[in-house]
Amino acid sequence: MPASSIASVAGATGKAEKLVNWINQSYRNIQNERDWNWMRREFTAPLLDGTARYDGITLGITDFGYWVEETPELMPFSLYDPDRGVSDEHEIRQVSYEYWFATYGRGSHDHQRPICCAVAPDGRLCFGPTPNKAYVLRGVYIRSPQELVANTDVPIMPARFHDLIWIEAIVKLHAHDDAFESMGAHQMEMIRLRHLLEGKELPEVRLGGGPVA
Repeated sequence: MPASSIASVAGATGKAEKLVNWINQSYRNIQNERDWNWMRREFTAPLLDGTARYDGITLGITDFGYWVEETPELMPFSLYDPDRGVSDEHEIRQVSYEYWFATYGRGSHDHQRPICCAVAPDGRLCFGPTPNKAYVLRGVYIRSPQELVANTDVPIMPARFHDLIWIEAIVKLHAHDDAFESMGAHQMEMIRLRHLLEGKELPEVRLGGGPVA
């Protein structure tokens, strides 16, 4: 798709405006569809003495989307005592919010080093027991969808798959114009790129200790 076909995304009108909107919608949909590798980020932040629940902002994350769930291959959260350093770092298990709430979310309990965490319905990360000091937390989260709003914005999606964004937008354009006879080639390329994207940018699935081919 020639870069000169739309002079500027700002102030675009008519079909150009629709195409800009479809490009943004396509990119947003792609980002929201799966837990892509490129959307994953690591973070490090201190917990607060006496505070059990944390949102992304409290942990200093400015592009927070949601927390990564524990799998057989990955325990996404760990912490260590800052007085002992990283040699003290240990993973903590993820439990259901219902278990956390029944065990740590009601009544009172002694504040200690957390041994587990849970994701609350409002998206906050909850620790149990409640921390008794500023343990250092390390973890993994999924970024919030990137919006393309300026001419200079570049998708954080791997560059080799950028064509998928505008190709999906062109398919939407063909459907809008009832130009179904022109849609076939773009649909085929869209399917091909999607297969490549899923093969390269989804976390590897393992079964019985080995990767699934």
